[in-house]
Amino acid sequence: MHTFNTTKHQPNGMAVVYWIHKPEHTDMFTQGYIGVTKRKALARWREHLRTTHRPELKIYLALAKYDTLVFDVIIVGTRERSEEHTSELQSH
Repeated sequence: MHTFNTTKHQPNGMAVVYWIHKPEHTDMFTQGYIGVTKRKALARWREHLRTTHRPELKIYLALAKYDTLVFDVIIVGTRERSEEHTSELQSH
């Protein structure tokens, strides 16, 4: 079963940086998928789960293959700052 984890509050208009990963993953720099959205985090997670018809995107291959992936919200902030954090995380 896929899991949605967050204890962070997302005020209206704020974006989130999230990490989709296997439960055993410990390093967000090298494992899993980092994303950013201005939509509500739970809505974005549900969208990922529904969109499995895009095999060119690795995240959708992983969602189809593994049924224990976790969606963790790691940062809540402005869209600009969230995109900066996402770039920093993906460059490692």
